[in-house]
Amino acid sequence: MPGVDLNVPNPIDPGPEIDRFVDVHARVRGERDSSGFRRRLLSGATDSDERILRYWSLTGEVTGALTTGAAQQWLHGALERSVGGGSE
Repeated sequence: MPGVDLNVPNPIDPGPEIDRFVDVHARVRGERDSSGFRRRLLSGATDSDERILRYWSLTGEVTGALTTGAAQQWLHGALERSVGGGSE
């Protein structure tokens, strides 16, 4: 996401970035941003396959660049925390 520093110590705190992300998804679907909408959006986004997480982690190490996988992981974590599902 432009302007988001994913290299900070705790990059998955919800904030204006995730609010904008959810708002766009809601508007495209003709809905409003709400906790229910965020839960439905989260239910369609899984981030639990350790192989994929490892792949993107290693890809980032090799290339030295932010990967789409890292951005997706950030979005998933921030969305999860925004509905109260974060574990950290």
